[in-house]
Amino acid sequence: MAGLLLCLLQIPFAIASDRGGRKPVMIFGLLVSALGSGLAAGAPGLTRRALGVSNTLQSLGLVAGVAFGGWITQVHGVEALFMRCGGMLLLWLLIAWPMTAPNRSEAAALTRALRRAKRWQASQLNCKDI
Repeated sequence: MAGLLLCLLQIPFAIASDRGGRKPVMIFGLLVSALGSGLAAGAPGLTRRALGVSNTLQSLGLVAGVAFGGWITQVHGVEALFMRCGGMLLLWLLIAWPMTAPNRSEAAALTRALRRAKRWQASQLNCKDI
């Protein structure tokens, strides 16, 4: 879904950026991202909150990448920008290649441990002896 939205909105936002400048478009994007991340962070369940944090970090990285990419292009040229992007892609492939998803029993054990920790924390906060 994110890829489809990116494909559909990239050109209109590029045109808006050319007409009105990069800063207003980036601020608008950050506000939309903050809204989505806030809704995800307020959602019940650890998984949804984790997705909200992930979305926030990705959005901040995207904005930083645009700003940093503009600086690289101005100082070193377009070729340097593509060389750096290719290098980062190779670095990410080296990091991500050995990654595996946790199996269901590990994920279930982690979920149970987090629930126990949450109940323990709640019991400590409700303690009358403190």
